[in-house]
Amino acid sequence: MLKNQGYEYGRNDGHGKQHLASTLGMMTMLAFLVDQIQEQACRVYREARTARRTKKNLWEQMRVYMNTFRVPDWSTMMALLIDPDAVGVSIDPRPG
Repeated sequence: MLKNQGYEYGRNDGHGKQHLASTLGMMTMLAFLVDQIQEQACRVYREARTARRTKKNLWEQMRVYMNTFRVPDWSTMMALLIDPDAVGVSIDPRPG
């Protein structure tokens, strides 16, 4: 199930010598848990998820914003994901 939702859970085999694969698997499960909690409890997250249609698109756009700009806080990130044109803050570009 997680492999088809953008978590790439099936690709953690064979990394490291002892416990890296297990650690990556646990981190993936933790990300899934946090995502499910947000999906149930956070109206703004649900709006951002609806605006981006799929979780994979949501996360990819988050990565783009984090790699391109210095987003000042989580509220601004969610506002950018919901409607980038409506955000009235100045976002500084990251130094290259």
